Amino acid sequence: MTAAGADRRNEWVWLSYEQDAAVSCLRRGWDVLADYRFAATEAEPLFVLLATGTEKLLKLTYGLTVQANTDAWPPQDAMGARGGWGHRVADLDAECRSLVRAGADRATYPHYVTGLLDALDADPYVVPWLAALQRYATNGRFYNLDHLADAAQRQPSPRVLWDELDSSVALADPQHSQLIGRSQADWDALVQRTTGRLADSLWLWWETYYRAWVQGACGPEARRYSGALAPPKR
Repeated sequence: MTAAGADRRNEWVWLSYEQDAAVSCLRRGWDVLADYRFAATEAEPLFVLLATGTEKLLKLTYGLTVQANTDAWPPQDAMGARGGWGHRVADLDAECRSLVRAGADRATYPHYVTGLLDALDADPYVVPWLAALQRYATNGRFYNLDHLADAAQRQPSPRVLWDELDSSVALADPQHSQLIGRSQADWDALVQRTTGRLADSLWLWWETYYRAWVQGACGPEARRYSGALAPPKR
């Protein structure tokens, strides 16, 4: 095998493994969200899985799209914590949406891709939950330990951000007043409706990037690897 062939083989392995990791984390996070009942037991695994899964998917999307635009994968400095994207998933998501929109003209159906982007932009919950994940991933993982060590962080904890988002979704539910404070069954129904709405936002985010890969908006390599990226069936 030539050196070029070996490099190509290695690229396939690296991309496949990273994609497998991204999808695995997102699917496990999806499962945790579906069963979410109490922050004390579910918040931390939800943060771990979704923060990792979103970061990996976004960095793959960013890398493949930049490679399609420039014929070169972005250097490590562009991805890393020092001067690069690091764990800033909310910021990287905004950049990736711009890249996908700019590449929509090479998609099989450009209006389909831009329509998904428009729907994602209109969703009121995607940006807040990405902000909570970014807060967790950048320096919120050890929020409580820092407070115990008398090195309190000034920003709110990831859990507070998530609780605020969760509350805003519940309050926006048209059945909130009928379900709150009545019985355990009604409370469970409200929790299920709330997590279901957040799952809708996660699914739309995931589906948008999946379809952008399938359609070719992120370049030919993303299209080639798109099959394994599909979100769960709704």
